[in-house]
Amino acid sequence: MAIHIPNAPKDQRDAVLRELHNLYITSPGMSTWVDVHLILDNFDRQFNMWRNVARFFARTEFVMMLDVDFAVCTDFRSQILRSPAIMDKLRRGDAALVIPAFEFVDQQDGRDADTFPTTKEVGIDF
Repeated sequence: MAIHIPNAPKDQRDAVLRELHNLYITSPGMSTWVDVHLILDNFDRQFNMWRNVARFFARTEFVMMLDVDFAVCTDFRSQILRSPAIMDKLRRGDAALVIPAFEFVDQQDGRDADTFPTTKEVGIDF
């Protein structure tokens, strides 16, 4: 994870760093699985650079790039790990796994992966 902190006054930066540290030490999943890379500078909206920092320093061969407004609402990781066909393709390095994104009007509708669309409708009316 790359986190950009604008070059703000020291007290504001320190407050953000304290909150981040608290989140890190109180979230077992985060402290176990997430590396945090802080970027402190005066440049805003450097999304590609921030993504590249996180990707470059990743300690895994599998990286998932998510936009900031993307919320993962199911545990698809376990489904991927249980699929020998998918894992074989990923390990060979000749495939990318594309995770479809669905936007629900009511977020509760996105909680159960069994209700997700399984086909793409042709001729959707807008």
